[in-house]
Amino acid sequence: MPNISASVGQGGINRKADVLIIQKALNQIPPNQGGPTPKLKEDGLIEPKTIGAIVAFQKSNTGLVRDGRIDINGKTLSRLNSLLESK
Repeated sequence: MPNISASVGQGGINRKADVLIIQKALNQIPPNQGGPTPKLKEDGLIEPKTIGAIVAFQKSNTGLVRDGRIDINGKTLSRLNSLLESK
């Protein structure tokens, strides 16, 4: 279950450790549930592919704001955790 210390993505704080956590988490999500294809490079750097993967995840999961950002107590992180827990 990924825990981040600050927001990740578009307009986020984007601490390297947090970005890496999100990249690894998104790579564990199957494409049919909004996971990235191809998988993200797990380097802790925020760049267009990582932001795009966040938006794609948000689009694939009903009820999420499509802002390209994952906030600490936000619905996107909650949904990501939910999917990972069910694996």
